[in-house]
Amino acid sequence: MPTINGRYYANPAYGSVLERSRLGELLGDRRGEPSQPWAAELIDYYTQPHSVNEPPPSPTPPGMPPEAWDDMRINKLKVRDVANIANENRDVTPGKSSPEELQQAKVAQGHAIINADRAFGSNRDKLASTAPKEVTPALGNSPQYKQAQDAARTAFQQQLAGKDPTGGKKWFNNRSDASTAPRHLSGGDQSVSQQMGLGSQQKYTVIYNDPVPRAKQPTKK
Repeated sequence: MPTINGRYYANPAYGSVLERSRLGELLGDRRGEPSQPWAAELIDYYTQPHSVNEPPPSPTPPGMPPEAWDDMRINKLKVRDVANIANENRDVTPGKSSPEELQQAKVAQGHAIINADRAFGSNRDKLASTAPKEVTPALGNSPQYKQAQDAARTAFQQQLAGKDPTGGKKWFNNRSDASTAPRHLSGGDQSVSQQMGLGSQQKYTVIYNDPVPRAKQPTKK
């Protein structure tokens, strides 16, 4: 005799209808209609007849919609803010780079922004300055911003999984040439950790190492 939702039914068709109504009231409304798509999937799974000798596998949890990541907070920034900052590449097209390489560069930038936010918090703009975290409505609806959103979400999810292709780096820049010369800041010199082709206009994404204080020059007597 098969089981449906843990109950024995001699008539599987009758049992399936009865259990669908019971689960629908629990997960939806009094009419037995589920209020969410994932609820319908659970009802479909649990109202299928199962052999008493073979325990059913656990159902796959419903996936999270992509936009649900945007309001998740890192430190002072949200994932949405990371996308807004990374959108400074809005005027860059793939050029000689493939779309995948272009997106890889944007994901690396997302990691650098996230790392700087975690390390510096409210002082991030002073210690690792970037583009503003606000965008205009026009930019927010552009295809380039969609790419920035995808990059920010990907970077955040990778970090939750313990993956960071930048190795914890906090600084990045877009260069108009292929130079890998160090960058000189007031806090010290920064050598290049990674260089990636970003796209047209001879632009490159450069991920920098932490600044190294310059050696003090001897005082002339």
